[in-house]
Parts: sequence; C-alpha cells; structure tokens
Amino acid sequence: IQLSNDSLVFNIESVSDGLYQYNYWKLQPNTDTLFWSYANNLTFNENQINSINLPALITSLDFDINQFQIIGQSIPDNTIENIWSEVSDLKILKEYRESLPNSRIGISKQIIQVYDEELGFSAPYLKNLIFVVK
Repeated sequence: IQLSNDSLVFNIESVSDGLYQYNYWKLQPNTDTLFWSYANNLTFNENQINSINLPALITSLDFDINQFQIIGQSIPDNTIENIWSEVSDLKILKEYRESLPNSRIGISKQIIQVYDEELGFSAPYLKNLIFVVK
C-alpha cells in the first residue's frame, strides 16, 4: 500500500505468517523501516522522543487544518486541533514549518496494546503519531 495524500509518501509493506499480518511503515524514497506493527502492537526501530524532552517555544504555533495530512483512518478536524495543541509549542515543529512551509505534518491514529500492571493484562491505548520530514 502506498499512501501519498500530499507531500508525505508512505509505503506500508504487509507480510502474513498465517497468524498475524505484519505491516512495515516506510517513508519513501527511503527504504528503512520507521516502525512495524502487528495485532495492535507497534515496534519502533529507533528510540521514541518524548515531547517533554524537546525545547519549547514561549507561544504556540497557530492551527491550520490545511497543514496536515491524515495517514490511515480519518480523524475529525477537532481531534486534529486537540492533538496539535499538545505539540504546537515545540521548537522543532516551528523550525520545520519555517524550513519547509509547504510540507504537510502527518498524523496517524493507532490503537496499540499496552500492558497494565494493575489489570494484569494488556489493554488498548490510543496513540497519535506525528510525522515531519527533514
């Protein structure tokens, strides 16, 4: 599957072992796998960066729905705005917007399984992934 709504071109390679379908997410034209998923699990090939560890701006960037590209299932505009409000004060996003003003910011909504020690089993958890291209 190749997703190329606008400026972010993703290729999702799918392989099945008869039990699970494995999806390998790649940002084209690079052939490296960003992460892979199967049965509501995501495995990242690099360490994730927690947004609280990134330098923040004093003022947040404005929200403009036209700057976003939805990757995968649709997301309502008000949900995108809520996601944006969580990260719109990050310096890295301001630098991205200034260096590539016409590029889109990709957003993908994923349901993953997270082990809950109190429950003693994994429970579904909504994870919003944000993609920018250097």
